[in-house]
Amino acid sequence: MHELPYTIRDAIQCVSDLGETYLWVDSLCIIQDDEDKKRHQISQMDRIYAFAFLTLVSASSFTEYNKNPRSGLPRYRKDTGGVQQVVDKVGNLHLAVPFDTLNFCLESSRWLTRTWTYEEQILSRRLIYFTETQMYFQCSCSVFCEDGVGEGNPVYARIYQASNLWNLDSPYASKASNSNFGSLHLKRTEYADSEEAIQDYSNHIEAYTMRSMSDKSDILNAFKGIEAVMKRSMNTQFCWTWAGWDSPVELGSYFFITGLRREINWYLVNRKGEMIKMATENTFAELEFTEYDGRNVGPQFQLSDHVLAAEKPRLEVNTDDEDWRYPEYLACWTTLAVFNLTGGVAPLGDHGMTWENGVHLAISNSNEKWVGSIMMDQEWVTDHLPRPRFEFILLSRSKDIFDLLPSPQPKYYDEETFIKRPWCMLNVMLIEREDDVARRLGVGFIHDVAWLEANPISMFIKLE
Repeated sequence: MHELPYTIRDAIQCVSDLGETYLWVDSLCIIQDDEDKKRHQISQMDRIYAFAFLTLVSASSFTEYNKNPRSGLPRYRKDTGGVQQVVDKVGNLHLAVPFDTLNFCLESSRWLTRTWTYEEQILSRRLIYFTETQMYFQCSCSVFCEDGVGEGNPVYARIYQASNLWNLDSPYASKASNSNFGSLHLKRTEYADSEEAIQDYSNHIEAYTMRSMSDKSDILNAFKGIEAVMKRSMNTQFCWTWAGWDSPVELGSYFFITGLRREINWYLVNRKGEMIKMATENTFAELEFTEYDGRNVGPQFQLSDHVLAAEKPRLEVNTDDEDWRYPEYLACWTTLAVFNLTGGVAPLGDHGMTWENGVHLAISNSNEKWVGSIMMDQEWVTDHLPRPRFEFILLSRSKDIFDLLPSPQPKYYDEETFIKRPWCMLNVMLIEREDDVARRLGVGFIHDVAWLEANPISMFIKLE
C-alpha cells in the first residue's frame, strides 16, 4: 500500500468513507504490458465511466502539481493545505468572499490539459472535484460546492455563468436563458438531425485535440469511449484521418460556410487491396444552384474496371474488423489540377489572428491570377516557397455566408476577376504524391471557374 501514490491512497480511503466497495484506477486496472487486455479494456471505457457510481477527480492547479505530483487529493487530508476562505461578520450577517467557479478552477488545473481525462469529464454521470479551495460535485443537472447552496433549484433555473453553480456539462445548459454559452453534454440518444450530429462530433474533436498526451500513439485510444457513444447516437462507423497529425484540429472557422455539396466519391482501401465505397452526403444547407453553379467539376468518366474489381459491397463489411478499422488508405475518385504558390500572403485582417503560426497563402494560376487561398504553417512556407506547380485535388463545393459577416470581409480570391457567387468555392487539398499514392499537405479553397480553366484530370488518389 505504501508504494502507491498518495492520490490513489486517498481515493481508496474516500471510497471507504462513502461506504462503497470498488475503485477503478486505470493505471492499475488496465494491464499495461498485455496489448490484448489493454485493447479490450480501452474499448469499454464508455461503460466503465457511464456505469460508475462516482468519478473522483484530483484537480490540482499546475503550481501545486509541479510542487509534488504525488501529493494526493487536494484538501482531503489536513496536511494537504489549501486556500482558506475569507469570512467576516457585519452585524448579524456572516459575509464570505466566494471561491471561483468550477470551470475557472479547472482551467488552471493540469487535469483539464490531458487527453485521457477528457473521457472522464464527458462520460461520467457524477464527478467530485478536489481543488485547493473546495470540493465540487457535478451531475447532469447541477453543480454543488461547499460555499454555495443550490439544492432547491430546478433544472431550468436561471443560474448565471459567473456563479459557482453554473454547470456547462448539463444537457439543459443550451436550453436555459444563458444558451449562448453552449453545452459540453454528450448526447446518448440517436440524432434526428445530421447537422447537429456533425457539429457535436466536430466540437468534441476540437476540444480533445487541444489537450496533450505523453504517448502520441494513444491518440485514438483515449478517444475510444467518446467514439463508442457517438457511434450509436450518430448511427455510423468512424474511419480516422484527423489523428494522423500531431496538431490541434480546428473545423469550420477558416472559411465560413452554410452548405457543403459532395463532388467526388470516397473509398477505404485495406492492406489486402480490397475497397469499399463510403456513404457521403450533402450537408448543412438546401442545395439550390444556378445553372452556372451546377457545372460538373468532378471526374468526367467512371472508374476503370481493374479498380472497380477490388470494390466490395458496403453492407458485407464489418468496419470493426482489423482490416477496415485501420485501413491502409483513404482513397477518392477525384480531379487533379496544378497551381502555383509564390509565397504571396493574402491578408485576413482580424480573422487571421486565430492562427498564431499560420500563413494565409494566395494560390495563383498560370496567368498569375489570384484564384484561391490556403492556410499553411510558417515553417513549411519558409522551407518550400516560392515554388511553381503544386498539385491540388478536389474535395467538395461550399456555400459561403460572407454576406452575413460584418465588413471588412476576408477575401480568398481576386473578386474583380472571378464572379462571387454563393456556391463558387471549391474545397481542395494540396498534396505531394508518388504515382497514385499521395500525402496531404493542407486544405484550401479555389474558385470553380479557375479550377475548370486549369483543365483538371480525373484520377484515383490514395491518401496515406
